[in-house]
Parts: sequence; structure tokens; C-alpha cells
Amino acid sequence: MVDSKTLAQTFVKLMKTENSEKSISTFFDYLKKKNLLGLLPQVKKHILRQEKLASAENTLSISSKHDLSESEIKDIVSLVGADKTVSVEVIKDEAVIGGFSAIYAGNIYDGSVRNQMTQLGKRLTQK
Repeated sequence: MVDSKTLAQTFVKLMKTENSEKSISTFFDYLKKKNLLGLLPQVKKHILRQEKLASAENTLSISSKHDLSESEIKDIVSLVGADKTVSVEVIKDEAVIGGFSAIYAGNIYDGSVRNQMTQLGKRLTQK
């Protein structure tokens, strides 16, 4: 049986095809024929969730106590391996004592002074 998530993935793929209008029309004909039109609200939710995830994957969120210069932002973009088209969101965070923390593509990059001190402490106490 076809579920709403599969239908959403199919719809997104059809939107990217060369003849998308015809493909989408055929898609809706299929839904009507198979009596699946009732799944459309769930299909919409899955599509919106996919768009949100795709957007988040191309967003670099940087937290710092101080304002960052364009040069510093470019260095962080390079450090995390993002391309130049990445959307950058800079958040002023008083909890970050110094340095920065960043989130990109589901990874956390912690270049904060607090993290560096913690790592140094761990190295010094290892035998």
C-alpha cells in the first residue's frame, strides 16, 4: 500500500521533471483513481517537512558573543566545508564566552573558549 510519505517524495520528484505539469496531472489522476485524495493533507505535511530539512541543510547557524566580521564569517564557512551559496545566520549569544559555535548540515562545530578549555583540561588530566 502507498503511504503519504512515498507520495510526497514522488510529488517532489515530479515537480523537478521537464514536463512537470503533465506529470503532476497524471499524479492527481492516479490519486483519484486509487481513492487516495484523502492522503493529501499528510502529503502536504511531508513536503513541507522535506523543504524545511533541505533549507536547514543549506543554512549555517553561527553563535558568538560578539559581532563577526565578513572575513570571520568567510573563515567559518570554509572551516565547516560549506559552499559560498550557503545561507548564514549569525546569532548573538551571551553564553558563548569567546570564539563561536556553529551548526551546519546536522553537525556542531564548537570553537568556543569554553570547549577549548574543557578539551585542554581533559588532555592535561590524561595519563
